[in-house]
Amino acid sequence: MKPLRKLLSMQVTETLLNNLQETFRAYRAADPYKDFPSVFINQAAYFLPNCTGLYSRNGLGWDPFQDILEDIGLGRWPLQLPGNISSLGALVGKVDAALGIFPFVDVTVKNEYESKYAVHLDVPATILKRRQTWYTSSNITEYAVSIAKALAALGAVSTAAETAAAAIVRLEVELEEAISTRRFEPPPFRMRTLDKLPHGRSWNWTAYFSALLKNFLADEEEFISVEVLAPQYLEDLPKLLDSTNATSIVHYVGYRVLVHLSPVLPDVLEDFTPLSFNGIVVGVDARLQACARLLELVYPQGTRTFLRMSLGLPDSVLRYDTRYDAEVQEVFEDLNRHLQMVARRTPWYDPVERVVAVEKLKGVQFTFFGTAQNLTPIAEYYNLNVPAFRGTRLLESVYNMLINSRRTYYRPQKRSKDWDNHFHVSSLSPGHEYTHGRNALFYPFSNVAALSLTGGGKLRALDIPIVGAHMLRGLVAAIDERGSFIDHKLRVRGWWSRETTAKYRLIRDCFWTQYKRALEEILRDDVDLIRTIEDDIADNAIVYPLYRTSVTEEEKDLRSLPPH
Repeated sequence: MKPLRKLLSMQVTETLLNNLQETFRAYRAADPYKDFPSVFINQAAYFLPNCTGLYSRNGLGWDPFQDILEDIGLGRWPLQLPGNISSLGALVGKVDAALGIFPFVDVTVKNEYESKYAVHLDVPATILKRRQTWYTSSNITEYAVSIAKALAALGAVSTAAETAAAAIVRLEVELEEAISTRRFEPPPFRMRTLDKLPHGRSWNWTAYFSALLKNFLADEEEFISVEVLAPQYLEDLPKLLDSTNATSIVHYVGYRVLVHLSPVLPDVLEDFTPLSFNGIVVGVDARLQACARLLELVYPQGTRTFLRMSLGLPDSVLRYDTRYDAEVQEVFEDLNRHLQMVARRTPWYDPVERVVAVEKLKGVQFTFFGTAQNLTPIAEYYNLNVPAFRGTRLLESVYNMLINSRRTYYRPQKRSKDWDNHFHVSSLSPGHEYTHGRNALFYPFSNVAALSLTGGGKLRALDIPIVGAHMLRGLVAAIDERGSFIDHKLRVRGWWSRETTAKYRLIRDCFWTQYKRALEEILRDDVDLIRTIEDDIADNAIVYPLYRTSVTEEEKDLRSLPPH
């Protein structure tokens, strides 16, 4: 199952990236672009060819990068660190506000509950973890050597580069150990006020949020809550930073900026390009993927729009294609019905809980990113006051795009639309995003991008497992222990009894014992593992509904065949 999933991800990502480039080429040549050359479309259409182009990355050397470092408060890193760091939180907040890196805590601003924004705090992603996934035979020593070489390329002398690299790796190992404690945090227990977040001598949340969200304290009530998705990690973070010297912390932040922007930096950083984002797919051009992920960070909804427009190339930009929409909706409804049947017979539910589970499944708001029939609203949404994209000044252009789009993202309540805050899963590979507070499931177009409809415009029965897996993973999250804290009427209250919870956890612990034994074997040659046991259980729970739906579709196909 796992090799098949990797093969599918590779095929889907490759298809999407090729189609995305072709869509931009077709759109630039089409009349709509000449009639409506907005700043957003100009930047998006010219970014990918320049990001992957040799001269655009290398032509101006390191000077543009050093200018950005100074602008975000990192001085002439790594040669000369900022002289007076009054607040580490303020420094990191400024970096995150401009570039969306999040070296110490992952921050998203989303409407978990209808029309109410929350700042969500979660564990960060480390470069160490990404490297272990991408360079599977590399060890910690080789990792430190690669960092030292990168710092030397920026002008650091050999001994200083090696010392800084060792400090960076040491801090990242400690971060990864703290991250490993993360478990799913139920919605009722997530909410915090700013003063209740764990502070330390080196880390102050007020300073961080003031820099990240701009005048956060002046209008704090505009955000309904700060929600903590990893409480144990946030308890450990201030202690970890207090025990680390400021020089090592600044070196680590500078290093994260370097890796984050490596797709648009000189080619000496080629080995870091696959590490610039989570989920880069092995087997597909790493630079093109990294550039597309950077574009997606700048324009999340815009990238989704262009990917969806790629359906029906080469003339999709002139003829908006609506294929798959009805098919995807029908598959979702069939899978949902089969999962409702499973919920009615689930042994750990009592009779009332079975009713709640079924009603909650019936109420799931399903969003498949549909046809973009008019680019004017999306272009106006991104009508930012920035210069037109200049390929000869690639890094400067990317920086201007990022600081403006991130400003929009962090202040959604100031705008009439909040498209970039709705969904956070990447649209460049198969996946899904379930939002507990709204009982909403987002299903990106990437899940069907590599499939082909039959001559009659139908999905093949053999494609049901591919199409349906992520739908069902999201649906299961609504009714397993993760979804047991919000009921079918979207009330934040537990609807599982203590007996049900105990029965479920007995099954969960049994799963965990078996998985732990298997993971000890897998760890010998594969570290790309599912982080939580809930995901493992969900992968088992989806098998029967997928099977039943596939069999039903096969029977329909057989009945439609002409008699011999």
